[in-house]
Order: sequence, then structure tokens, then C-alpha cells
Amino acid sequence: MSSRSTYQDLAAHFMGAAEPDAPIGAGVSPRLPKAAVLVALCGNLPSMSGIWLAQLAERLARTDGPTGLVRFDDQRMRVDLFHAEGRSVAVAEDGLPDACRVVRRWIVALPSGYAATDCLIPSTELVLLTGCDEAAKAAARVKLQELSSTLETVPAAGRPVHVVTVAASQDLGAAAAGGLSQWADGELSMPVRWCGSIERVDRLEGVVTVEIKSRTRADFAVVVSQLCDALRAVSSRFDEPAQIDPPTDQPVDSPQASTTPVDSPQSLTSSSKEHAMATAPAFVDPDLAAQRTARVEAPRSSLVAWFPEFVGLRIRPANASQVELAIDMHGRLHLLSTDPSTRDLRVARSWCTANWSLLSSAVVDLKQVAAPEMVDHLVLDEARMAVPLHGSGILMHVGVEVAGQRRRIDLNDEQSAGLAG
Repeated sequence: MSSRSTYQDLAAHFMGAAEPDAPIGAGVSPRLPKAAVLVALCGNLPSMSGIWLAQLAERLARTDGPTGLVRFDDQRMRVDLFHAEGRSVAVAEDGLPDACRVVRRWIVALPSGYAATDCLIPSTELVLLTGCDEAAKAAARVKLQELSSTLETVPAAGRPVHVVTVAASQDLGAAAAGGLSQWADGELSMPVRWCGSIERVDRLEGVVTVEIKSRTRADFAVVVSQLCDALRAVSSRFDEPAQIDPPTDQPVDSPQASTTPVDSPQSLTSSSKEHAMATAPAFVDPDLAAQRTARVEAPRSSLVAWFPEFVGLRIRPANASQVELAIDMHGRLHLLSTDPSTRDLRVARSWCTANWSLLSSAVVDLKQVAAPEMVDHLVLDEARMAVPLHGSGILMHVGVEVAGQRRRIDLNDEQSAGLAG
């Protein structure tokens, strides 16, 4: 019989040195993309990958409600439901569509030996879990290179990969992910975004587990497509519709496919695999080429490098070329400057407002943003320079280098800057 003390000892064994009285699971939860189905890849982790996948699902369930985790091997499929206690959820041999009536968010682990079409199923986002030591960072580069090479065989390069670091503080995670982001910017055709860090192992309670022997790793694409279809069918049951539609103006499903009831036996047969293969290319946005140009050809930045959670843009304001532009996973545009007079930021903000149609046509992430939401950042050489700008609505930072690594020190947050509503 385990106790909290025993669990802390076990966590300390996996995590390394840790204060025994510190609350397990302390720290900010990762800011994951809003897609209803996340396809997870596991890099070099400090313990078995299943532990960290479960931690990711647990944290997602805390903020977004009941969450499902699906894993495969050669003999079976395992389904774990988090925070679904007290609800009527039945997962039978072919019961995932029924479970989607309650479970609105899913994480599906990508098996080894995957194909490009497995990564391009519409309505999904890619998430990579990795440790932060040197071996883990090297393994993450290999994994990202492998993924990029696989995706280059189909016309969908440029799709972002969201990175979640584990067994590390937010500062260490940001530094590790920042190095991966810079490397990917010069080597790969897809951007890398940091979502946050899972600092330590937390207790899991009330998890419902089911093993389905009629499904194996070969059924990955079929299962993911079934989940997306089922979530689309029942999205009206949720307070907020599940965000399962890809960023494109074209419909994902053909008229014939969309008329087939999700819960019917036909949707659970091998024809589902053909459906997944047929709809996979629909992820490609008509403006994807412009998005790739805006990102991949971006010059090596002296400012965006301090912000691994952002994706830098090639576009610069015409009358404030020293201001760099970046976007975050929520579609907000960030303006980065080093001018303490803030003149450059004011000029750049005016230019972005006047040329929003140009920006949104060149960058897919901004295409669906009707009203521009911009955030100003000032990267200073010394913290004392921020004193006169306190409460001005500008986020201020100091960039330093420690042991050859770049570190960003935030001098305020959105609330203290006067941005929080």
C-alpha cells in the first residue's frame, strides 16, 4: 500500500534531487494547442514514456475537463480516461465514439514506424515530449529531423510541432526548447513551439483504464479519424464546441463521408482507414506557401531567440525595421523592440494595424484573426531602464547570458503592465 511519502520518494528517484516537502506537481501546466486531438511523440524521457503521457493528460484534464489518453502496442490498444469519474462513460471494443460524448479532449500516442499520413490527419496537432539534458536534446533533434523528413514526402511542410519539456523547471524548459527552436529554424521546414514544462510527477487519481484487443498500432490512423469524426458530431453537446476543424476554408469531409453516421457500424470498419487516407491532404492550407516563406526564410533574429514560445516572422514594419514580429499559439502578434523611447513600438503598431490584411494573408496563423491583438515587448540592457515605463502596457525583459546560454528575465507580467482585463 503506497503513501504520499512513498510516492515522493519514487518521484525523487525519477526526477533527481527534490525537496521532500515540496508539493508534487507544482508549476504551471503546459499551454497546449486547442485541437481536440493531440498526436503525441515521445523523445528521450527520464523514465518510461507512459508516465509522462499520463501526466500530460492529467494536466490537460484539470483545465479542459475529461481527457482521454490512447496508446498502442502490437496486441492491444489501451485507453485511459482522466477526470471522468461520476460520469457515464463506456469504452467497449468499438466504443470510442460513445466516450466522445463526455470526453472532449484526447491525446493519442504515435506508434513507432509511422507514416506521413499518420501525422497529417485533419483536426490534430503534433506534440513532442522531451527531457532537457544533453542526451534528450540530441534525441529531440533526431526525432524532429525524422519527422521533418517524413512530412517532406507530402505537401504539408510547415506544420508546427509543439514541444513539452519534462522533469525541468520552466526556466530550464524554456532554455532547452529555445535551442531546439533556433536549430529547427535553420535546419527544418517546420517551426517548433514550446508549450511549457511538466516539472515533476503528480499523483493520478480516478483514472478509468480499458484495454481493447481488437485494435493495435496498425489501427492508429483509423482510431484518430474516428475520434475526430465523433467529436465533430457531438461538439454541440459541449458548452464550447470542440475545436476540431483545421485552419482551412475547404471542408475536410466529402459529402458522401459526412452523411455516414459516426456511431454506425460502417464508420468502425476498415473503410475508416480509406476515409483517413482520403481526407489527410485536406490539412494543407491554400496560403501555406506564404506561411513557409514568412517563417523559414526569416533572418537569424537577435530578439525572437529570447522567446522560444513564439514563432518569428520574416515580415518587418516598413517604417520600423528594427522591430521584430512574432506570433504565439493563440494567434496574438508580438512586437519586439530594444528602443527604450518606445517610438519604434508605436510606429510599428500603427503600421501593423494599417497593414493587417497584408499580414493575415501572408501568415496562416493570423488568417482567422478578425481583430488584431498585439502585445508590445521591450528587451532592455539594464533593468533600471524599465522604471519609467512601469504600467505603460509594455512587457519588459532583460536578456542575459549565463554559462553560454541565453536567459530572459521578465521584469513584469501582463497584469502589472496593465494588459490584463
